[in-house]
Amino acid sequence: MIEQLSSLNDRTVVISGASRGIGLAIGIAAARQGANVVLLAKTATPHPRLPGTVHTAAAEIDAAGGKAAAVVGDVRNAEDVGRAVGVAVDRFGGVDICVNNASAIATDPTENLMSASRSPEIMADAAAEILSRPARETTGNCYIDEDVLLAAGGYDLSRYGGGSQPILDLFIG
Repeated sequence: MIEQLSSLNDRTVVISGASRGIGLAIGIAAARQGANVVLLAKTATPHPRLPGTVHTAAAEIDAAGGKAAAVVGDVRNAEDVGRAVGVAVDRFGGVDICVNNASAIATDPTENLMSASRSPEIMADAAAEILSRPARETTGNCYIDEDVLLAAGGYDLSRYGGGSQPILDLFIG
């Protein structure tokens, strides 16, 4: 029988696209469980309309109880990814978990985008649930955040916003 991990204490998580939003929320959730978090993000200086940089994200990770390392870079650049892995190895002894959260921004008009959405914390809490499980049980699987939290029990989905309706499953739509 594989032992269930009770936390991410002293495990090292590398997260791309981690200066704000879902990536940052996942980093904070992991930090609350004692994780070391290496943040790879392009945002080194403040954006005029979007809060957060990789450096402010690292400060939030530290404040949440984890240990952070900020790496400015682009996940599409192999050298930047290599630097992030190097920081993880040098500072924390290796990489236990990799979360590729980097994404492209949808520039469609608001009326064309889904309006039933939830806060990034739903992704963070679901990720923390998954990451705290043995890798042999989770690697290679596809998860829906809502399903993970409902199966884990003890989560009130209304705290994530989006109303009482379930989120549209884009895969079966």
